[in-house]
Amino acid sequence: MTRLSARRASMFAGASLFALALTTFAHDVRAEDAPKLPGAAQTDPVANSVMQGFPPPADKTVRFNDGSSGKFPGTRWAFSHIRELGPTANVWRGEGPVAQLPRAERDLDKIPVTTLDGKQITFGDMPALTYADGLLVLHKGKIIYEKYFGAGDAYRPHIAFSVTKSFVGTLAATLAAQGKLDPEALVVKYVPELKDSAYGDATVRQVMDMTIGVKYSENYTDPKARCSTMRGRAAWCRSRRITPGRRRSSNFS
Repeated sequence: MTRLSARRASMFAGASLFALALTTFAHDVRAEDAPKLPGAAQTDPVANSVMQGFPPPADKTVRFNDGSSGKFPGTRWAFSHIRELGPTANVWRGEGPVAQLPRAERDLDKIPVTTLDGKQITFGDMPALTYADGLLVLHKGKIIYEKYFGAGDAYRPHIAFSVTKSFVGTLAATLAAQGKLDPEALVVKYVPELKDSAYGDATVRQVMDMTIGVKYSENYTDPKARCSTMRGRAAWCRSRRITPGRRRSSNFS
């Protein structure tokens, strides 16, 4: 998970090199950690005609109610079609003009990369190894690389997951600098609904720094992982039974 504080968010916004990858899995490329699953080519939802035809064949259908949208390989289609599976809300971008990013595209595919387990691959190998749906590299304010895979496309919204924290951190740092957000105040000052959750006694800075110590595990292939509990409590997927009264990270959904 990305750890981004309000202070580091301003550094993030001004970074000279930023790569944004929208993926079906968030995994380091380690041989021992890699999911034992079919590869990206074998699970490509476009190549496999997932959700094509009316109605699509049963084995090519991805639904919310049966949990297939939250399980691999259904996620490869679902993460680029979230608004077709459940209720979502638009976030207004404001009245300002759209900032058009200039392009200065470069071929990065042959750049050598060493994985955490010492394997030699190339930058172009990374999308398939991480089941990426899209990859964009921004350098000095210019787009130098942009490609999409599977169900991903430039015009199609993709579920953001932890990328959201980067945007929220940047906004929080801006508001703090403007004196509109107090980093030392309790979170409940701004979100009183969190009073009875594990975040009830946390400060804004602690939340932005991700230092409140909530017990959490993130393994999307494990139905018993705490991220699965949180997703169930947030009505994102079917949840295993939770003991009443136990404080979990799922209180914050």
